[in-house]
Amino acid sequence: MNLTISVSATDYPEGVAYTLDREGASMCRFNDSGNMAAIGTTDGSILLMDLDTKGFACELVGHVAPVTSLSWERGGRFLNCILWDTHNSMGNAKEKVLRFASPVLSAAIYPGHSQTQYVLSVFQTEKSLTMLLKRMQMIVCCLSQYPYLITVERAPEGIWSEDRGFLVELEEGAVDITGSPEYAQTTASAYDKTGKYIFLGNAKGVVTVVENDTRKVICQFRPSGSASIRGFQFSPDNLLLAVNSADKNLRSYFLEKILASSASQIIEPDFKYFDSIDQNRWAQCVFSPNSKYFVGGSAAKNSHKIYIWEQETGALSKLLEIQKDNLLDLAWHPKLPILMSVSSAGTINIWTVKISENWSAFAPDFRELDENVEYEEMEDEFDMVEDSEKKLQLLRSKMEDDIVDIMD
Repeated sequence: MNLTISVSATDYPEGVAYTLDREGASMCRFNDSGNMAAIGTTDGSILLMDLDTKGFACELVGHVAPVTSLSWERGGRFLNCILWDTHNSMGNAKEKVLRFASPVLSAAIYPGHSQTQYVLSVFQTEKSLTMLLKRMQMIVCCLSQYPYLITVERAPEGIWSEDRGFLVELEEGAVDITGSPEYAQTTASAYDKTGKYIFLGNAKGVVTVVENDTRKVICQFRPSGSASIRGFQFSPDNLLLAVNSADKNLRSYFLEKILASSASQIIEPDFKYFDSIDQNRWAQCVFSPNSKYFVGGSAAKNSHKIYIWEQETGALSKLLEIQKDNLLDLAWHPKLPILMSVSSAGTINIWTVKISENWSAFAPDFRELDENVEYEEMEDEFDMVEDSEKKLQLLRSKMEDDIVDIMD
């Protein structure tokens, strides 16, 4: 009997491969290489999940309040707003603590490679690749405060320095906008893939684009009335920007069109995604690694639904649904058709392409069954027959088959 394992021809997840349980899990993010994921919890700890071993590698404890934002640097090693060194397996992995007067709503690390330095160091017993953080920039949005642009730098002797300032640099004679309610209610922030532009979303539904080098506002637009901005996602090729608002639609825009717009105007989305039946709001949205698919996680109560659309046509390719716990967050692996979702019950689900097992046999009457069936046994099919009786029966049958030649 032979066993053949076949993988589905689809390039998007189709079912849950395995789950992990951690009470209080609330959000998830893959690192750049995809071999590890960070799981934020409501008790303030961060779990590092190893996808190779399908388990938790370690737990980072340092926050005293729920984790509200996770961000990896491009090399896949550091997390903030407590800056964690995830390669440090000895002692405390905590690199730098950034403190603020109010709760942090979102934080993002500059995605460019120019901010980090890699050094190969040799130890007595082994060789290991160690990254020495030289300089890193990040944007931090706090509750009822203007967004900060922060640069942290570590000297060779290990001493940290911090440069903190408001995100937008004011021109001489300009009105001080740091006290503006629109900026003080910033709810979401993100760098584009190049780190050249910073996107801010506020509670009034306004998106502000800031040039990172000059720290000047490029444009502002309102995607959906006055619905609060919940988050941004950029396609891997950096051509599209997806905006998740607190309404029932997910919208994506060509980034080039946004940057070419005037300082303040209404920009219609190039693509719109929604649930035409249940009219759900959305907890999170992501692009697939090849930008072929766009994914939305429903924020409906007692529902764990993931919608996978074709990015260009908006056609629904797959609806994934499991237990009735609320979906809190989801993330797509940076290279493979693997999704991770977190439910309100603390279940971390890993979704993959369906793998089916096809059996074949040498016997010509072998049949592959999709489900169990009741088999009716023949009356003498499994009766035990003594060896002597078998031999006698064989002899008699042979004699009966022989041709008898009758001579006169």
